[in-house]
Amino acid sequence: GKRGYSNAQPFLGLEFAFDLTDYMNAYFNYSYGSVENNAVAKYTLNPDGSVNYSGKKPASKHFSISNFTMGVGFNYLFTERWAWIFKTGGGISLVSPKASLDQDSVSYNVMASTGVEYFTHMKDITVGIRTTFYYLLPQGIPAISFFPTFRYIF
Repeated sequence: GKRGYSNAQPFLGLEFAFDLTDYMNAYFNYSYGSVENNAVAKYTLNPDGSVNYSGKKPASKHFSISNFTMGVGFNYLFTERWAWIFKTGGGISLVSPKASLDQDSVSYNVMASTGVEYFTHMKDITVGIRTTFYYLLPQGIPAISFFPTFRYIF
């Protein structure tokens, strides 16, 4: 039947930000991930082992996603060295090869991210942990990631 999810896969990202105020920044983010066992397709297995697709028919069992996202981020210092981070934004995603036959390989994404950062005793270096959620339109592909952060402030 419908899988509803894909296996955990590598996800890499790089982000550039510019401080607008002490608590707000604008950023550009590039991220790349691969998807195994396409969860976009809805299907059932027939008794003879053949596949009966209902809805979206997959173009490929595996595909990759490149996200180009811009947005704003907010920092809230709740102690002298710990900050809560919240980011939101949107952009363009490239899906290669297409996740389903009836959709384009270029789509839009919306993104929300939250986490905590620790301002180390080393000048201009922070470390933290964050979770990010992407949603690709119109494919309806959700993606969530949990990752450590290392930031050097120029």
